[in-house]
Amino acid sequence: MRLYKQWVKMRLVKGNHVLHKMVSFTVNPPDPVAAQHILCHEDYYLPRIIVHAPFDLRGPYRPFCPTCGSEDVTADGWSNFRRVIDMDECVFAICRRYRCSKNHKNKCFRSWDDALLERAPPHVRLAFPVIFHHRLGVTQMVFVSMRSWAEGGSGFGPFATYMRENHTRRHHRKELAYMSRLADLMAESPTGESRISGCSAETARQFPLFSIQ
Repeated sequence: MRLYKQWVKMRLVKGNHVLHKMVSFTVNPPDPVAAQHILCHEDYYLPRIIVHAPFDLRGPYRPFCPTCGSEDVTADGWSNFRRVIDMDECVFAICRRYRCSKNHKNKCFRSWDDALLERAPPHVRLAFPVIFHHRLGVTQMVFVSMRSWAEGGSGFGPFATYMRENHTRRHHRKELAYMSRLADLMAESPTGESRISGCSAETARQFPLFSIQ
């Protein structure tokens, strides 16, 4: 996971040309089956990463300091990753960081600052479907669903149970896929080697167990 985050951040730090080539502000991890990886349990843990860089979009929405309103700001790298809860998985979000060059030279702010999001046009807000509350981040879908459950009288307790079941089911599906792939690796050919990887079934049995979380 740590290496995956470093890889994503390195791609973003390389320069704006990388962002301009992106066709989505969501970085999806490689599918372990489509990528034809032999077997790596971490492939099944890698999350989606939402990139928030609204000022890289074409249009009149330009960066400004949320404290003094000055447009004399410069890009200052990227934020740390924030964990975000989605309906059936956890994703991460990362955003552009800026520094005010006029009145707050030692103050950095992030592009997902509340003051910036409140003034952002709808198409920019649509590109960042995340709501932050203190340490917790949730997707817009989770927030809307939670509000609907509360307005319907179901309460937050049943909704939390529902969310927990969604995450558990997704984890079990990934574990089943991993075990299925492992079973294929352990299926020996007449020569005593795995039909897929070329390694022996005994070697395949030494692959790591799937995480319980």
